[in-house]
Amino acid sequence: MTPSVVVAGYASSDRTVLVDTPPVAGQTSRVVREFSRQRAGGVAYLAQALAGHGISTAAVTWVGADDVGSRYVSVLAANGIETSGLDVADLLRRRG
Repeated sequence: MTPSVVVAGYASSDRTVLVDTPPVAGQTSRVVREFSRQRAGGVAYLAQALAGHGISTAAVTWVGADDVGSRYVSVLAANGIETSGLDVADLLRRRG
């Protein structure tokens, strides 16, 4: 099926955390508690919203060749989003 909408952009992995002090330039804050697991962000937000309204959607972006990248692709696929436009970038392999 040809998608009605193609969403292109960056793939991000979002996390919600509690830190010990508010972030200040030049200082370090430590993560005290993580409230949620990493969630697919960026392209995934819009693509999931469109697919949730019954609009056939494809994503065009790149992810890493790691567990986070695999989860990102899995989230898109589980929401009925076409993932053939995703590139898995294995930077370590490219350097060698």
